[in-house]
Amino acid sequence: NSGIVLDAFGINGARADTQLKWNETFITEQLARLAPQLAILAYGSNEVDAITLDPATLRKRLHRVLERVRRMLPRAGCLLVGPPDQARRVRGQPYFLSDRLDSIVAVQRAAAKAHGCAFWDQRRAMGGPGSIFSWVKASPPLARKDHVHLFGAGYRRLAAALAAAERG
Repeated sequence: NSGIVLDAFGINGARADTQLKWNETFITEQLARLAPQLAILAYGSNEVDAITLDPATLRKRLHRVLERVRRMLPRAGCLLVGPPDQARRVRGQPYFLSDRLDSIVAVQRAAAKAHGCAFWDQRRAMGGPGSIFSWVKASPPLARKDHVHLFGAGYRRLAAALAAAERG
């Protein structure tokens, strides 16, 4: 038994600013009961599709999110996980890499540093930009054919890479 308890406030399809709509008092009370030693936040995949979300707005929202997390969990460590590599497709056209992912990762890295959070680049751990294509074609495949979501084996590989990064 490792003594680790994992709990998630995740919502599929959420963006970084989703939690800003939550009742802070209620969430703070719930977090106080859990008394986590580490807050892990993972955003970015859904921001890629928000084409009206410019880097300056993302920066402001992410700073508000991290300020809130630090306020709610002043004694906990903080880790911001960047999005995995991914590709997009426009109706029947070939998959392509979105240049928005580069700016999202850059904004996240800077925001994490500004708020005393660690940053882990999930895309780099996958092999860098374009690695999603080899993950889809791997045998067995590590990523789904939508070129965004992973299979269990892909998530386990990233979890092992994160654990190794923590030890290294």
